[in-house]
Amino acid sequence: LPIMEYLEETRPSMGCSLLPKDPVRRAILRKLSEIINSGIQPLQNLSVTRHLPPDIPRDQWAAHWIQRGFNAFEAELQKVSGNYCVGDELSMANICLVPQVYNAHREEIFLRRVDAWNFV
Repeated sequence: LPIMEYLEETRPSMGCSLLPKDPVRRAILRKLSEIINSGIQPLQNLSVTRHLPPDIPRDQWAAHWIQRGFNAFEAELQKVSGNYCVGDELSMANICLVPQVYNAHREEIFLRRVDAWNFV
């Protein structure tokens, strides 16, 4: 996230913005991005999963946290989504979302609502 914000701040003439101009939408975008960045993604890292006790299957661990994170993500998404995560323009949240959808598919986690997200 910091790299995307850095590019946003230092390259304003790139032709597109990853952050909405409206401060409320920008805050919601950051919340969505952090749900993924802090709530889903770190729990999929091998540096975390290799420390699981042997009696906890890695696939169940991944499924639990990915599903929980996507539930929280979707609850917020319903308030602001349009053609993309926040309104009708590509944003930082969309960029964060794509690899997590890939992780869910890799772990064979069924995301029943992701097909409705035409912006992935």
